Amino acid sequence: MMNIVTNWRNANDSLKERDSYDQYVPCGDDQTCLNPYWRNANAWYEEYKERTIDWVWWTSAVVLLVMLDAYVDAHLHDMRFRVETARTGGGTGLAVVVDF
Repeated sequence: MMNIVTNWRNANDSLKERDSYDQYVPCGDDQTCLNPYWRNANAWYEEYKERTIDWVWWTSAVVLLVMLDAYVDAHLHDMRFRVETARTGGGTGLAVVVDF
């Protein structure tokens, strides 16, 4: 959860920095070029934004798995497992017995 907040804050800071620069600057003979400072800040903004989205997805997936595990555990709480010896045609083996 902290990674989501940290990356979100970094994205906002990069966005503010990007917006403090002019996107285009004159580069000679009535031409304009993309400002390298703006481009760098924009690249960091996009990176932090993608990281935030990734962490949201991963955190959601983990929470979903934990909820599924809790649901299964709650419904199988009275299930009992035990290991017993079992005789087979030619010898002795082990069997796992499940009681509901």
